[in-house]
Order: sequence, then C-alpha cells, then structure tokens
Amino acid sequence: MAISEKDRNKILYLRNEGKACSKIQSDDFPNLGYWEIMGVIYGKGVRAALGTKRMIANRCKWIIATKSDQDRARWAREINDLAWQLYEMIKDNQKRLEEIRNLTSLQNK
Repeated sequence: MAISEKDRNKILYLRNEGKACSKIQSDDFPNLGYWEIMGVIYGKGVRAALGTKRMIANRCKWIIATKSDQDRARWAREINDLAWQLYEMIKDNQKRLEEIRNLTSLQNK
C-alpha cells in the first residue's frame, strides 16, 4: 500500500515525539502493517534508542566472534556511529524536556 507524504510526516512526527512504533500502528494507522510503519521510520534514518542499543549489543557479540581484523574494524566503526546516534537522541530529548519544564513553570506562575 502506498503511504501518502502527509501520513509519512505524521508517522515521523509521532515517532520523533517518542511514541512506540507498535502504538503508532495500532492507534493512528490500523490500516497499515507494523513493517510498513517501520519502513517509513527506518527509511528516514530514524531509530529508537532501544533498537540502537540492541544493534550495539549485537555488534559487540559479532566483534568477539569475528576472527578477521578487517571485520572487527568495520563493526567497531559501526558501534561508534550508533553510540553517537544515541548521544544525539539523548541531547535532543534533554532539550525537549527543558522546553516542557520551562513552559510548565510559566503556566504555573
């Protein structure tokens, strides 16, 4: 099924706001399959923190199991990139929380 640009943007907005992919599918787009939702998200390079953590853990296991120095170097670079992605996600989330706290404190005054 073709997904409109409007729906793609809404999916990415919801994911960016922290809504779980399964919840996006069940609550907002029940006519789409879970993997269609994931395709939109991963197609734009957006990853969930839990998914990124799992990828890092798997790459670490592969480094241990791999005998080739070339493969180890490749996995190490990928782990470094994933760790930086997690760091950037955390920074963005901290900024959002600070903005929310500021808005909340202004409303309470």
